[in-house]
Amino acid sequence: NSKMFVVNADIIQYRLSNMEKWQAKRNEIASWYEMELSNDVICPIVAPGLEHNFHKYVIRFEDKAQRKRVKDILKSVGLNPSIHYEKTLSANSIYNNVKHISDDCINSLLVADTVMSLPIHPFVTEETVYRISNTILMEV
Repeated sequence: NSKMFVVNADIIQYRLSNMEKWQAKRNEIASWYEMELSNDVICPIVAPGLEHNFHKYVIRFEDKAQRKRVKDILKSVGLNPSIHYEKTLSANSIYNNVKHISDDCINSLLVADTVMSLPIHPFVTEETVYRISNTILMEV
């Protein structure tokens, strides 16, 4: 029996009814981040003619130390960056018994050490984006 609770159905219905509006807002927030940060950090690129849902807004720094500095400062002022991909798949313990060479994952290792996700939910304000961006720009 897989009946859904009414409250869960209501939440899903509410989210679906706002999906297009929230998608447009995330795209607007992404454009604010891009305007502020694209000259100093690596930002997502959306090819012409395509759309992105910006479930995450992931930027990349030069190295792990720079990312750590920025993350610590953002957290200290109450802003919440995330590190979603802190280690590569091959670094998980499930792969301990699988024969592989760790340098085969050089791009994955680079990304795991240098990426950070910035807040991009539809309720992020323009002021918050500028606070985050200015904080980042002071450190890069």
